Parts: sequence; C-alpha cells; structure tokens
Amino acid sequence: MIKTQGLSAVELGKYGENLAKEFLKNQGYKIVVTNFSIRLGRSLSGRPITGEIDIIAYDQEILCFVEVKTRSTDFLAPEKAVDLAKQRQLSRVAKRYKEIFQLPYEPSRFDVVAILLTGPNADIRLEKDFFLPISKYYYSWQRFFVKN
Repeated sequence: MIKTQGLSAVELGKYGENLAKEFLKNQGYKIVVTNFSIRLGRSLSGRPITGEIDIIAYDQEILCFVEVKTRSTDFLAPEKAVDLAKQRQLSRVAKRYKEIFQLPYEPSRFDVVAILLTGPNADIRLEKDFFLPISKYYYSWQRFFVKN
C-alpha cells in the first residue's frame, strides 16, 4: 500500500515525478533534464513570471516535454489539471528551451503522465501528444471556432 497521508502537495508531487521518471525510463525514454525552470517575463504588476517543465526527455528522435500530475484521490482525473492556461505556460517554456539550446526544428510533443495513488499500487498512465503548442495569441473562446 502506498502511504500518501501526511504528505504535503509538494512532497506528493516530487514522489510522483520520481515514479514518472522511472516509468518513462522503462518505456524507453532518455531523460535529458528534470524540473527545467525559466523566467518568462513580468506580470502587469511587475512580479516575475516563471515556468517549469517537470521532465524533458527523448522518445526515439522526438523531444518530449512531459508534465506529471499526481493525485491521491480519484475525485478528478490527474490529466484534467492540464488546462488551457497550463498548456500555454508549458508551450512558452518549451519554446524558450528550444531557443536556448538551438533546437528550433527539433520535432517535439507534449506528453502528460497521470499518476493515481488510491490503491495498493500506483496507476500510471502516459498520454502521448496530449496537446499542440499554444501561442500567446490563442484564447479559450477560439476553440469553439476552430474547424477540425
């Protein structure tokens, strides 16, 4: 039985990221960096805005930006926490990562590892290609007008 009672949200997140890292290695991913954090700018009030990607790894030749979501209850699926705002932030961080390391044409995708710690074992799901990159000019209301 996995003991999650008494863990803070940060501790639960770190535990989930370690599980996800081992899971991805077993799936054949090559981990490049974990917890990549970068300053993205300033808010209107002048506070610094930072963004973070939990795991950056290669799956074959594809650069994967992986967000890990861990939950200790099944009230809401973990991947549902990767909403439009989080997708926009991850897109911005990934764009900056590719600029810094001069990888503008590197094929990439956004994956989500959803971890549910409710039973005796961890339920770990990998959602490949979870979303497409979102620009700062994309607003939530536009999804109703985009033709598939």
